Amino acid sequence: MLKNLDAIQKHMQQHGINSWLISDFRGSNPAMCQIIGKKFTTRRAYVYVPACGSPVVIYHIIDRNAYENLPCERIMYVTWQELFENLEKLLKNDSTVAMEYSPMCAIPIVSWADGGIVDYVLSLGKKVVSSMDMFTILTAVWSEENYKSHMYAAKNVQETKDMAFKYIGEKLKNDEFVNEYMVQEFIMQEFSRRNMYATDRAIVGVNENSSNSHYEPTAEKSSEIKHGDLVLIDLWAREKIDESVYADITWMGYCGSDIPDEYVNVFNVAKGGRLAACDLLYSAEKAGEKLPGYAVDDACRNFIKAAGYGDYFLHRTGHSIGPGATVHAMGANIDNFETHDERTIMPCTGFSIEPGIYLGKFGVRTETDVYIHSDGKVEVTGGAQESIIKILED
Repeated sequence: MLKNLDAIQKHMQQHGINSWLISDFRGSNPAMCQIIGKKFTTRRAYVYVPACGSPVVIYHIIDRNAYENLPCERIMYVTWQELFENLEKLLKNDSTVAMEYSPMCAIPIVSWADGGIVDYVLSLGKKVVSSMDMFTILTAVWSEENYKSHMYAAKNVQETKDMAFKYIGEKLKNDEFVNEYMVQEFIMQEFSRRNMYATDRAIVGVNENSSNSHYEPTAEKSSEIKHGDLVLIDLWAREKIDESVYADITWMGYCGSDIPDEYVNVFNVAKGGRLAACDLLYSAEKAGEKLPGYAVDDACRNFIKAAGYGDYFLHRTGHSIGPGATVHAMGANIDNFETHDERTIMPCTGFSIEPGIYLGKFGVRTETDVYIHSDGKVEVTGGAQESIIKILED
């Protein structure tokens, strides 16, 4: 019933957690979606996961079609009094209960439990702790098929990136007009041709637009790309199959052969941050240690701060990448900037490393993807840009 139940319960036992109470209302909690799939529900439901033993699901009679085939103990209620009587019985001998709760809402991506149900569990004299690491194990861990889908996506995304820069170069070489939107269209059409899918359109930003981290050209508003321009391309896609995993990369190019020192120097600082983050991951692999997301962000950010560009690095170092429809997944983010992400970077999970420096007149970002294998091996799957691409040799 619960994916990776053994790993979840092992984690609970190691951390003194008696039970995990997953609460859901009308599909509000992604953890419940992992358990029952994408089903229509209308009433409150709960899954009780003990540190030892089999899970129990509590659901309303109206929603029985969504829950009645789960291979676990099932409790069906009708009235609200029955609901809370059953919850109290299940939690009776537990002193520490994990929920989708983050103290002070420090990590919003794991805050799915309603404040009222947290109040209820506290009223029973229980200690409530965050389920953040079990939530990661349930929602963000990759299967072997997930990994294969990511590697397929990585190959196609990198090839599409190369083709996009070549497309710009050919247009300029032939003295033909080209703008950001045309390149974006080229990328999206190439994804479609390769049976790839993206929820949002790629970012193509030239000069000052490369300094806007979420810039998106449109048919109505798009800058021309000319000789001597700096171009940022951020593109992501996944296979058109359920539970496939995105690849997400950002590369920089210059429309000429003599790249200005200012661009080179700033890119090298961002690259140094990326390498510092990866070096810490490799060190942890060698030592057999697990890292929290914030520690990797610190390694990257401290390098960029030391080079004098800390004030221009305006977002976290990276985001979780995992199975499902969105490029930003539910696992640990590489973040000690937007949040203090204390979640453990788990084996069989992936994430981006994407430091950026945004100076207003131009910006650079260098993004790759990383996967942690079950044995702790670190694999960079998204390629690693070593220098700015010369899109067009003058």
